[in-house]
Amino acid sequence: MKLDIDPSKIIDAALSPVEWLQKTVVKDGQTDWNKLSQLVAFSNNPQGFKENLYKHGNNLGQKKFVEKNLKNKPKATGRKPTNGTAGLDPYSLEAFQNSKRIN
Repeated sequence: MKLDIDPSKIIDAALSPVEWLQKTVVKDGQTDWNKLSQLVAFSNNPQGFKENLYKHGNNLGQKKFVEKNLKNKPKATGRKPTNGTAGLDPYSLEAFQNSKRIN
């Protein structure tokens, strides 16, 4: 995985990690716990972090695909069955009325 990062930022982080961490995670005197937890998660297991990130993005893409493409079936158009054709459908009211009771 190629990262587009300024090499000087890598050098700054390597030479003074505490100062870099304070500039990166602390803003206006408040610790950004979300950013810090992501940083710790990545540093403890970079491959697992990337795999989870990929899965998350993939799931979002699938969700968008489903939301975009899943639609209700269009309503049937055309004539309604008449008494002459209703008997052909085993699930019609006429077929139900003419069926024998099963004991």
